[in-house]
Amino acid sequence: LAPVIASIAQQGQLICLDEFQVTDVADAMILQRLFAGLWHTEGCVVVTTSNRAPEDLYWNGLQRDRFLPFIDDLNQNCSIVNMLSSEKDYRMLLKAGGVFLDDDDDDDDDDDDDIGF
Repeated sequence: LAPVIASIAQQGQLICLDEFQVTDVADAMILQRLFAGLWHTEGCVVVTTSNRAPEDLYWNGLQRDRFLPFIDDLNQNCSIVNMLSSEKDYRMLLKAGGVFLDDDDDDDDDDDDDIGF
């Protein structure tokens, strides 16, 4: 698995996965080692979207108990953002205009503007 991890990291340090889900027992068994290598050995940043919370990944899967440590790793190494709890539906903003810029009027104590595509 180490050569695969190195090859992925060589292509870029930012890895984006859309609609991340786990449905296969073989995939479930490999993911923890793959992500650990990307995070800790290669220093990659992984961004994913999913319709499921990490705790719901591979729900009712075969040998799910062996997958649970990966869920712990996800929660420890990732910032989990639940878009359903947001007051803004960013999907609707994208349909309306393409690119949006939040002028930072939300008093979140950072100086960053939030940009989306």
